[in-house]
Amino acid sequence: PDAVLTHRGKKIVWNDGAGSSDSDDDADAPGEDDEDGALPPALQKQLAFGGGLIPKTADAPGGPRSRDEVMAEVMAKAKAYKAERQRVAEEADEERERLDAELGEVLGG
Repeated sequence: PDAVLTHRGKKIVWNDGAGSSDSDDDADAPGEDDEDGALPPALQKQLAFGGGLIPKTADAPGGPRSRDEVMAEVMAKAKAYKAERQRVAEEADEERERLDAELGEVLGG
């Protein structure tokens, strides 16, 4: 069977001049629920743009989160990143001071 292409739930009809665009040849194609080939709105919404057939539940891992949960995660990541930058900067300062002291001993000796 030929695949039925749709756009926004409506069947795409290719009019190549070989016949009428209103041909009923594939009116009984699977997945068509009415005369114009439109999918039911609920199915269209579920399948559109990567929604797929996997139901989304709030209690599933990685499921929908509230705005507050997302913002709390963003702030926690920002604080962790800032703390890491400060730790690296402090280590660099300590290393610089150690090298300065060694250089002073070598030069002043």
